[in-house]
Amino acid sequence: MYIMHGLGEEKLLLEQYKQVVEESKARGEDAAEISQIVEAKSAWINFQRREFFVEVNLGHWAPLNYREMAIEAGCESLYKFAYKPFSQAAHNMWPHVSVYNSRICENPLHRNHLVPELLKVPLDLDYLYRSMKYVDKTYDLLVRHFGLALEWQMPHDWWDSYFEHIDTDENNDSQPEEQSDTSKKPA
Repeated sequence: MYIMHGLGEEKLLLEQYKQVVEESKARGEDAAEISQIVEAKSAWINFQRREFFVEVNLGHWAPLNYREMAIEAGCESLYKFAYKPFSQAAHNMWPHVSVYNSRICENPLHRNHLVPELLKVPLDLDYLYRSMKYVDKTYDLLVRHFGLALEWQMPHDWWDSYFEHIDTDENNDSQPEEQSDTSKKPA
């Protein structure tokens, strides 16, 4: 049940990505990157069970429906592409566990089943960036809803200025210093 529910969650996300690809194509936009995500997710699902056998359960465990709340609040894409995947990681759901906490068995007679393993995942600035992005979106909603005036930078503005400053410092450090004429001594 655990694996089947996780595969269903991933299939739902896959279908939502497919919808984004179709909408992008209808607007004449390039959807190559999202199409690659669709292909990778489809291959991942089909590796474990044929996609057409995977059931999607749109039900929920609580009397509140988070999806409908997200739609009502105008945050549907935040729900689909951030809340669901991060929730899968936080709750050890199959789409996360199978990718980050298992590997393919090396025995060829075992038909490529997955075995548990604690993989060492390298640090990735993308996780920090995404966290900042969603905190920024949350703050922005609160600021607009309550009409707040901030005395500090929003997280995304801070991020941009911080990394621009680092890039500028690194570029200045890599430039060779010119010697002044007064420091040159005759040989």
